[in-house]
Amino acid sequence: MKYPFMTTSIEVRGGKRSPLLMTVSYLAFIIGSSEVFCYRGTPTCGTQDGCTFDAEIGILNCKSLKMQTIPLELCPEVKYLDMRYNDLARLSTQIYNYHPNLEILNLGTTGITTITPDVFKKCDSIHFVYLDTNEMTTLKRRSFDGLTSLQYLYLSANKLSHIKPMIFDPLNKTLRYLDLSHNAIMKIEVGSFQPLTNLKRLFLQKNQLTHINSGMLRGLQSLTHLYLSNNQIKYIPHNTFKNLPNLTDLKLGHNPMVSIHNGALYHLAKLSFLDLMSTQITTLQNISCLFSKSSQLETFYISGTTLVCDASFESWRKWYKGSAVHNLRTTTCVSNDDPPVTMEWWSHNSSSSTPPLINKLLLSRSDLNIGTRNNLSVIVFTAMMILSISFNI
Repeated sequence: MKYPFMTTSIEVRGGKRSPLLMTVSYLAFIIGSSEVFCYRGTPTCGTQDGCTFDAEIGILNCKSLKMQTIPLELCPEVKYLDMRYNDLARLSTQIYNYHPNLEILNLGTTGITTITPDVFKKCDSIHFVYLDTNEMTTLKRRSFDGLTSLQYLYLSANKLSHIKPMIFDPLNKTLRYLDLSHNAIMKIEVGSFQPLTNLKRLFLQKNQLTHINSGMLRGLQSLTHLYLSNNQIKYIPHNTFKNLPNLTDLKLGHNPMVSIHNGALYHLAKLSFLDLMSTQITTLQNISCLFSKSSQLETFYISGTTLVCDASFESWRKWYKGSAVHNLRTTTCVSNDDPPVTMEWWSHNSSSSTPPLINKLLLSRSDLNIGTRNNLSVIVFTAMMILSISFNI
């Protein structure tokens, strides 16, 4: 291995080698520091624990080895540490002491219940942290201290129930993606996400939230995607999303939601995707502003939600007819006199000038065509023959 200053052309002054250059060369040989002399490391890094190391791309693979801690060997050349499917339980070892140049850390499915404060101290090179599919019930302050460059944090499929303020404060400048889905979150305190001014995507689907308000979402002015589907939300109050001027995608489907305040979505000028599938709302009246010509809405999912055939439903139908999208999903509208009318039965390619959703679907006997009558006659005749044979027996 070659080091700087260890060359074959060391300058000779007065017939002798330069003492300074000789000293530097000697230090380079005995220190071998990666920070000063471009140390390249060894391909055996981490192998004492049974891990495999790819020195060319910097991946240390320690999956499924029943390890109870990260590899306790100084490996500055490791960029990606994969610890999935181990038995860590408690994350307490300071990672920087052994992997100072780590960029991606995958601790998914390792049984972690607790993150000790300062575990990530000085880990300013890490961009991705995977802590999904673990056993954490709470997140403590200082759990993420030191992750000053973190952009993606995965906390899905844990057992979290309560999100408190100041937990994500160390991530305020860089975090762009936060996944808290598939937990048991029932409460998000006001201001919990306030420091995350650069967050783009927030995943809260499949939790146990019963309500949502503007205080929970305070500070998220850069947010573009918010997923709240599959919770227990019943009502969207006024100004809930007023602090989200850049929101483009909103998922509220699969909630027992009965109402949306008429000012709840008013501030979402950039909204292009809305999911209200399988809710209990009965009218689109309070969100009819989304079907105006000035609206940016492109995709609207409402299947599984039965609506009243009122003016707002007609407004949506006209919006859909004039839009460029072709990803229709089933929904129905009902009135006092008519049975449910299914929106799926009409598409842009329909040859009829009048969509069947504004026609009654309950046909009277006189409306049946000749072919239908013939079919009924055959059925009746067959039934009579079967009865006759039965009586004779």
